[in-house]
Amino acid sequence: MEASPPCRRPQPPSPASSLGPLPPEILQTIISHLPIRDAVRTSAVSRAWRRLWETTPDLALEWGCGTDLAVADAVLARYSGPVRSFNFFLHQEARPFELFPSYEEAFERADDWITILAGKGVRSLTLGFSEDSDDLPHTLQTTLFSCRELTRLRLCNCDFPLVPEESVRFPNLTWCSLDSVGFKYAGEKDVVALISGSPLLEVLWLKDPYFPYDENSFKKGCVIEAPNLRHLKIVSEDDFGWKMGDLPSIETVEINIKDYDINRDFVQLMTALAEVKKLILKMPVSCFLFLVAGFIYHHVIQETNSSHTVF
Repeated sequence: MEASPPCRRPQPPSPASSLGPLPPEILQTIISHLPIRDAVRTSAVSRAWRRLWETTPDLALEWGCGTDLAVADAVLARYSGPVRSFNFFLHQEARPFELFPSYEEAFERADDWITILAGKGVRSLTLGFSEDSDDLPHTLQTTLFSCRELTRLRLCNCDFPLVPEESVRFPNLTWCSLDSVGFKYAGEKDVVALISGSPLLEVLWLKDPYFPYDENSFKKGCVIEAPNLRHLKIVSEDDFGWKMGDLPSIETVEINIKDYDINRDFVQLMTALAEVKKLILKMPVSCFLFLVAGFIYHHVIQETNSSHTVF
């Protein structure tokens, strides 16, 4: 009697074949939650995944420091969906035997990316530029204002473009962080125009801004007014005459200035911020003593005026 062949247990399906039958919309949901490097690699999973990332909506195109510029170029060239976020730190090291490397050549790539991202409806944009060169900071082009869907903007080590004259520049912007960003065209006026042109702005962080010297502009000061601004943080070496205007929604304010102007009106500043829930003022001891003296003087004058009798 012939022996019957041994029974074999059915093998479980391979990971690739088990994921393959899923509907494309489910696969795209999975891809949309992956880092961009992993999203691109899904093309190797199976035929069903091949190039699916290129049309998956709302990808986060974010890379770490040191990523080659060509990587972002290649992804932007192939990706056709709307962009949830874009994050890149531009840095160009000197080529071998190159005595005078051109950092601007690499930095200008950011302007090309912004044009592409504007067409893809980018909602969050982070661009940083290295400080390793003696060249002037890179000046962004006005195409930045074509990114009308932006809700978050973070820039580092560059010059802001000339703010256009139209009333609304970023209609959807709610969060803005500018670190070592220069305003070389209109100085403080461009900051005011940026804030007033972002009607939904809730969070504003300004760290070490740069303005061209203008004595008249410094005397007038930079007045910050925003109907929906809730959180404001200013960190700067110099006092550029920051003043607080109408801020009906303000909750927290932090101001850290190392070198206050001798004519700084602390009473006006504190009065304008009387309704905030949390206020942090960082300053040298000499400025603090001047602030206390100013409040005492202001209080004495008020008491004197209120008790004065005319005969």
